[in-house]
Amino acid sequence: MTFSERLARLNSLQQGLWFKLVATGVVVALAVAALVTYSVRSAALQRAEADTLITIPTAEPKAPGSAEDDRTKAPTAEAQATEEIRRMAEANARVIRNIQLTRYSVGSIAVGLGLGVLVCLAVVWIGSGLTYLAVATAALVTAAPLVVFGNESWRGLGLFLSFALTLASVFSGLMQALRVALSASNPVTAIARNVVSEAVRMRITVVFMVVLIVALAALPGTLDANTPLRYRVQAFLQYGAGGAFWLVSLLTVFLAAGSVAFEQRDKIIWQTMTKPVKAWQYVLGKWLGVAGVSAVLLLASAAGIFLFTEYLRNGKAPDERAPFVPADETLAVTEDRLVLESQILVARETVRPTIPPADAAAINAEVKRRFDLAMQEFNNDLTQVTPRPDEQRIMMDVARDRLTEFLSIPPNLDRPHLYEFDGLKAAKDLGRPLTFRYRFNAGSNLPTDLYRVTFLVPGWNPQIVSAPLGQTLSMTLSASAITEKQVQNNDGSTSTDWVLPVYIFNGDLSRQTVNRETIVFPPDGLELSYPVSDWRWNFVRAAVVLWLKTTFLAMVAIAASTFLSFPVACLTAFGVLWMAEGATFLANALDNYGTIQGSEREFLWWRVPIIAIATPISTIFRFYSDLSPVANVVEGRLLSWNLLVQSTIILGSLNAALFAIGSFIFRRRELATYSGQ
Repeated sequence: MTFSERLARLNSLQQGLWFKLVATGVVVALAVAALVTYSVRSAALQRAEADTLITIPTAEPKAPGSAEDDRTKAPTAEAQATEEIRRMAEANARVIRNIQLTRYSVGSIAVGLGLGVLVCLAVVWIGSGLTYLAVATAALVTAAPLVVFGNESWRGLGLFLSFALTLASVFSGLMQALRVALSASNPVTAIARNVVSEAVRMRITVVFMVVLIVALAALPGTLDANTPLRYRVQAFLQYGAGGAFWLVSLLTVFLAAGSVAFEQRDKIIWQTMTKPVKAWQYVLGKWLGVAGVSAVLLLASAAGIFLFTEYLRNGKAPDERAPFVPADETLAVTEDRLVLESQILVARETVRPTIPPADAAAINAEVKRRFDLAMQEFNNDLTQVTPRPDEQRIMMDVARDRLTEFLSIPPNLDRPHLYEFDGLKAAKDLGRPLTFRYRFNAGSNLPTDLYRVTFLVPGWNPQIVSAPLGQTLSMTLSASAITEKQVQNNDGSTSTDWVLPVYIFNGDLSRQTVNRETIVFPPDGLELSYPVSDWRWNFVRAAVVLWLKTTFLAMVAIAASTFLSFPVACLTAFGVLWMAEGATFLANALDNYGTIQGSEREFLWWRVPIIAIATPISTIFRFYSDLSPVANVVEGRLLSWNLLVQSTIILGSLNAALFAIGSFIFRRRELATYSGQ
C-alpha cells in the first residue's frame, strides 16, 4: 500500500460516523477526568499557593520603655505615613492574591476545559480529527525540545513555531467550520459559500492569514525583556489588535468589491442570475460570505492575541525574581505588576468629577448678554464680514467656558479647588485600589516646565508631585478614602451617595510655593477609575465590535461595486473607512477652525467650503470613530454590554440601509450589456 493510499484510508476513517462518535466520547471522558482530578486537588493547590503568596512586612516589636517605643506612642506624621503605606500594601497584596487564586479556581479551569472540548469536537465533526492530531504531534515534537533544552534564541524559535502552528490550525479549522455552517441549500448560503471558496481559491485570504500569523507570532519576540512588563503588554495589544483590524479591513474591502465587480466584468454573473436568484439574495449572500471570512480572520487573530497576552502576563517583570514575586523582599508587589493587574488587564469603570449645579437664570442672562453684544457688532459691521450670531452656538460657548472655569486652578494655596467623584458605591464594596489620572496645561505648555501640584485626599497625607505639562500621569488611591455623603434630591428628599473628594493646590503645600500661572485641566484631564471585571470579557466585546466594523465596510464595498468598477468601489470603501475612523479628530479640529482670523477679523472665504464638507462628515461618522475597542482594551477601560448592543443596533441599521440601496441598484442594472468598464 502506497503512502497516498494510507493517507486516503486515514482520511476516510476520520470522516466516518463511528470514528466521530468514539472520538467525542474520548474527548469528553478526558475532560471530565481532568476536571474531577483537579477538583480533588484544588484545595491543596490553593493552600500551597496561599502559603507562597505575598506577605506584608511589618515592623519588629520594640522593647517597652525604649526610645523607639516612646516615639511610636504619639500619632506623628511619620507614623501616619507608615500606616498609609501599610494599608495600601495590604490592598495591593489582596489584588494580586485574588488574581493568583483565581488562576487556580475550579471555575476558571472548567471554563477553559469547556472551550477546549468545544474546539476539539468541532474539529472532530468536520472530519479533521486525525489531521489536527498529527499537526499537534508534529508541533509538539518540533517545538518542545527547542523550548525545554534550547538557549534563549532556540527557545524563542520554538515558541514562534508552536504559536504559528496553533494559529494556522485555528484558521484552517474555522474555515472548514464556516463551510459547514453555510452548507444549507438556499440561494443566500450558496452564494456565500461561493465567496468563501473564491477567497481560498484566489489565495488572498491565505496570504493575509499568513501575514497575520507571522506578525503575531513574531511580535512578542521583538519586545525588549528589560522594558517594564506593562509596556510590553500594552505594545503587543496595541500593535497586535490594531494591526489585525487594519489587515482584515483591507481584505474585507478587496474581497467584497472584487467578488461583485469581477463577476460582472467577466460575465460570470450570468450563470448566477439566470437561476431563480433575486437581487436581494445575491447581495445578502455576498455580504454573508465576506462577513464570515472576516469573522474567521478576526477569530484566529483574537485567539493568537489572547494566548500571547496571557503568555506575556505570566512572564517575569524586570524587577521580579519570579512571576508575581518581587526581587525586593520588603515589597508586597512591584509597581510594574500592580499597574498591569489593576489598570491594564482589567475592565475599569471611569468616573469624572461632578460639576456643581448651574444657576439657570445666570446662564440665560450671560447668553442674552453675549447675544446682544454679537448682534450689536453684526449690525455695526458695514463690511458684512461678521457672521450673524447663532444663539445655540453662544449657549454652547457659555457651557464650555463654565467647564473651563471649573477645571482651572489659580496659583493660590489659601483656597484649594475641590473635585468630587460620586457614584462610587461599587468601588467601595470591591475595595480594590483606585486609579486617579490627571493632565493639566499652563501657559504655552513648554515641555521643559515642571509644575509642583499638591493633591489632598481626606484621611491621607498630601501627595506633592512634580509634573510636566500636557502629559497624563496617575497615582493609586485606596478605596478606604471613599466616604459617605448625604445628597439632596430634586424632590427635597435625601439619599446616600459614596464620593471621593480630592483637593488640588496649584503649588507645593509643604514648601508654601505656588506656580507661575493658572493650571487648566482639559475635559478628560481628571478621572477616577476602578476595575469592575477581568480583561478577558472586555477583549471579547472589543473583538465583536471590530467585526461589526468590518461588516459595515463589507456592505459599503458591495453596495458600491453593484454600479462601480473594482478600483472605484475600493476607493469609495477606503474613503468611507478613513472618514469614519478620523471623524472624532475632525470634529475636534473643527472646534478651532473658523472663517474669521486675526485681530483685524479677516474673513477667510476659502475655509467656508472646507467647513461645509467636513462638518457633515464628522457628524455622520462620529459614532463610528467613538467606538475605539482597541484603545479601550489597551488602556483597560470598560467596553460595556450596553455599548456593544448600541453598536450592533447602529451598525446593523446602516448595513440594512446600504443593503436596501445595493439591492435596488443591482435589480435595476442591465447585466447583459454591462462591460465592467
